[in-house]
Amino acid sequence: NKPISRARLYISALGLYDCAINGKRVGDAVLAPDWTDYHMRVQYQTYDVTPMLRDGENAIGAIRTVERAVGAVEWGAHKIIVGSAAFRAGEINHEFLAELGRAIPREKLIIAVDSLGGRIAVHGWRDVLPIRSRDALRELEPYCSEFLATYIDAEGKLEGTNLEWFRELRTATRHTITAAGGITTDEEISALDTLGIHAALGMAIYRKVFPECFS
Repeated sequence: NKPISRARLYISALGLYDCAINGKRVGDAVLAPDWTDYHMRVQYQTYDVTPMLRDGENAIGAIRTVERAVGAVEWGAHKIIVGSAAFRAGEINHEFLAELGRAIPREKLIIAVDSLGGRIAVHGWRDVLPIRSRDALRELEPYCSEFLATYIDAEGKLEGTNLEWFRELRTATRHTITAAGGITTDEEISALDTLGIHAALGMAIYRKVFPECFS
């Protein structure tokens, strides 16, 4: 409830990013964050976004319109990740996804499926929809070639993920799945690999590489 005195956005990507806050584009850079050898270093940019924030809820997003997605592909993006825009009014946004599919080849499209309590969560995980994750994957299959599935219940806790939940998702689709959310150990990565699921690591890497930041 305190007023915001200052806010910064630190942002990067393995490829390109195009970010917006409350519907307004952040910065004027094109082809950010600039090319580097990703095995050596990844550049990031810092923006003062204080003037872009407002009282109450704020929304940060990337690809939310067909035009923005087409622009990213024209700039050289190999993949487009669609998040909350894939859902509207508590349901799958078939109209938007069909329009997107007419503009961009399906093999370039990834849909992010974030789950809290077994249901789809959108808008920064603030809103939970009455759609089971497994059912969502089946219905979303025609619109993409991959899924990025995040198990929010374990996100950032470093207490392990829910392999049974990912096993259930695997039975729901033949599309490529990348798992995120609480993945901590080599054993979990190996188990996901056995299921034919990729693993995306976050906090586990930071704690291993920068332990001094968490002491």
